[in-house]
Amino acid sequence: PRGLTQHNIALPSRNRSGTGSSESLGLSSPKNTLSLSTVKPKPHIIHNNLREVYVSIADYHGDEETMGFPEGTNLEVLDKNPNGWWYCKVLDNGRPRKGWVPS
Repeated sequence: PRGLTQHNIALPSRNRSGTGSSESLGLSSPKNTLSLSTVKPKPHIIHNNLREVYVSIADYHGDEETMGFPEGTNLEVLDKNPNGWWYCKVLDNGRPRKGWVPS
């Protein structure tokens, strides 16, 4: 988000004299001026304890370098490689397994 720049906004008072001058509209009166201060974005840290978990939509038969799993397996993503392979942990019951799977 970008910061807001400071603006002075004059609120017109009722013009009873009918002259229409800026003074009669209250444009020069400091008591009718609103000041919007500059808002600077503050850096913030997001502490995200959420896990990235996916459910497989098909069986995958792994090999010596990849992990196989049946359809419906819950996989927690531990690392994503830009080449399209994810290093995952199987979250289903049984012995815990980790390995590379296609994304």
